Amino acid sequence: MTARSPRGATTRPRREGSLRRMELIAAIALAGPLGFFVRARPLLAYLVLWAVIFPVQTVVVHSENAADINATYFVVNALILAGGIALNRLGARLRRRRIAQA
Repeated sequence: MTARSPRGATTRPRREGSLRRMELIAAIALAGPLGFFVRARPLLAYLVLWAVIFPVQTVVVHSENAADINATYFVVNALILAGGIALNRLGARLRRRRIAQA
């Protein structure tokens, strides 16, 4: 008879990069809603969020593999930031349009 693990426990090894993707998903997924729901300075709210997420992500990436921090890392993050800013501006524009129609 084999011993069973407690319910909800897992013995799978954590996949590399899973935390890294999590920060990127948060940075992109929250950009539009912040633009839509934050009335005063939605872009500033997004940049503050990015200022929190980016260092955490960098620490996680560095701890997994220090060689991953190179010029490409910063270029890709700049592109992700630009996409997030675009989504944030789109959310703010949709909010203004919705208010104008009401």
